[in-house]
Amino acid sequence: MEKKFRTLQSLILKNFGFKVVSFIAALALWSGFVGRGEYILDVEIGINYLVPSNYSLRSSPNFVKITLKGPEMAMKKFSRKSRTVDVNLTGKTPGHHQVTVTRELLDLPPGMQVLSVRPEVLNLEMFLTEGESRDQ
Repeated sequence: MEKKFRTLQSLILKNFGFKVVSFIAALALWSGFVGRGEYILDVEIGINYLVPSNYSLRSSPNFVKITLKGPEMAMKKFSRKSRTVDVNLTGKTPGHHQVTVTRELLDLPPGMQVLSVRPEVLNLEMFLTEGESRDQ
């Protein structure tokens, strides 16, 4: 029995300094990853409408408010970019159009989740500008 105890003791004490340093390094890495939580960000993003030259929009919103959730690195990457949503209406006919603000329109980095968009649907009215004809 005493031989087994000495063998176990020698296994534990052999390279004890390396084992302690390794344990501390593993603990530091683990706490670094566990400590990184998800953040929530509320932001207003401007809307850039792409409309044919002979058309105009009536009463179109200038921005959308979005709430995002994601890791710190994704939030930093998103905040460095210019914040506009491009709504392409080229090829559309005059009249009422509804455009849903989707993740693809927002062009978010991977890992970010959209919690809310206000307004989620843009109700737009496109009309032919006076004095111009559609044939131009």
